[in-house]
Amino acid sequence: GSSIDGYSGFNKVSIRDGYKILRPLIYLSKEEIYKYALDNNIEYREDKTNNSDKYTRNRYRKYILPKLKEENINVHKKFLKYSEELNDSYIFINNYINDIFNKYYINDILDISYIKTLDDFIIKKIIFKLLEKHYNKNINLINDNNIIEILNIVKSNKPNLSIDLPNDYIINKSYDKLSILENKAINNYKYELIDEVKVFNGVIKKVSDTNLTNNFVCHLNSKDIKLPLYIRNRKDGDYIEVLGLNGKKKIKDIFIDEKIDRNIRDKYPIVVDSNDNIVWIPGIKKSKYDVLKLKNYDIILWYEREVSNE
Repeated sequence: GSSIDGYSGFNKVSIRDGYKILRPLIYLSKEEIYKYALDNNIEYREDKTNNSDKYTRNRYRKYILPKLKEENINVHKKFLKYSEELNDSYIFINNYINDIFNKYYINDILDISYIKTLDDFIIKKIIFKLLEKHYNKNINLINDNNIIEILNIVKSNKPNLSIDLPNDYIINKSYDKLSILENKAINNYKYELIDEVKVFNGVIKKVSDTNLTNNFVCHLNSKDIKLPLYIRNRKDGDYIEVLGLNGKKKIKDIFIDEKIDRNIRDKYPIVVDSNDNIVWIPGIKKSKYDVLKLKNYDIILWYEREVSNE
């Protein structure tokens, strides 16, 4: 392997799912095991492939190790000591990584606000932990270049970045949040708003009355707009004439200002009239078409957002 764990080789005890593998003879050489079996008349079996030069492990055993033992008869014990040293280091580092990861990984999102200040070696180990949690047994699909690319976006000053990963996934950075998402193309949508429409993050509906005056409610006069109303996702070049601003602002800029995650911007619901004028960004901004202050409205829209588990 290309990690401390891989370089350390066999462990005395290996933990698997629901069981352990013990290797009590790891300290003995093959010659010592042969001698003990013969001295004590112990019948044994040997893998016939052990004699084949086809396998790398056998070539090392038959040709390389004897040469090393000519220099030091106990060289195998030094290898074992080196393996134990690496294994102890791996356990220490892994426990340290787990402590950080478990503290900052919540609801499938890794908070990198602190992690990005750490040493690159630690950041790469945490990144691998994130990928391992997602890919499980397919972690071998991830290579060193993937890790380095993710490290670069973690340390980048740009707030929104993403990288393609194997098996049609992406790793997405949105400000100080890092997550792994399915790399699916956004399907454009447009629904007529008759009574209510279920959107990916809640429900937008017409109501007869409400005491709310925040961005989750919009008051419209049907004379100022062209009915019917529609709910759609954003398009390139979309802008809104913001209430009280006396000017236009791009939807893209509003999403950036409001720190809306990049992975949901293209599917976030927007309310438009039949002329495709944006009348409301539910929960975020009202347009000049909101007439609450004038008390001259006959349509009330209410946005009920789903409660996040975060």
